[in-house]
Amino acid sequence: MLKENVELSDLLILYFDTLLIIHVKSIMQGQLIIEYYNGLLTNDKKSDFEVELKRYVKKSILHGCKQIKATYNRMTDPKGDKPIILHNDRRGQLEWKPKNIKRIYTILICEEEVPIVNFNLGRSLFPEIDSYKFTPIIFNSQDLLYILDILDTPSKLVAKLV
Repeated sequence: MLKENVELSDLLILYFDTLLIIHVKSIMQGQLIIEYYNGLLTNDKKSDFEVELKRYVKKSILHGCKQIKATYNRMTDPKGDKPIILHNDRRGQLEWKPKNIKRIYTILICEEEVPIVNFNLGRSLFPEIDSYKFTPIIFNSQDLLYILDILDTPSKLVAKLV
């Protein structure tokens, strides 16, 4: 049974018979990333930066995929006799009924702007992805901004995902 006021996801979009589960992993911190973004990263620090970046991306993808898996499992197979009630400031309360959903898309956004975040990288770092009941769509923040600029309404986004 889900406890009250538990966050299932960073963003759940319920659009007719389609559910989008979205998790966002926050930006990498530290001196190397500051130097990278300011164009101050010297050649002797580039290998340290690449190692740190791979560690960050691996951690972000691993943690994000585990969060998505937990949300996906909870939303597709509610446990207990108490239904899930979703709260939304605009729509109020909504009782979750998994049987009404025909499509579920899972999206992981790594807030990093370094263009190496994608599903194939996720699979190489975290092979367990292949055992999931879903395929996470993995973007970096720049990819997401580009996509949302083109697909600027929920119907366009869902139509392109189908």
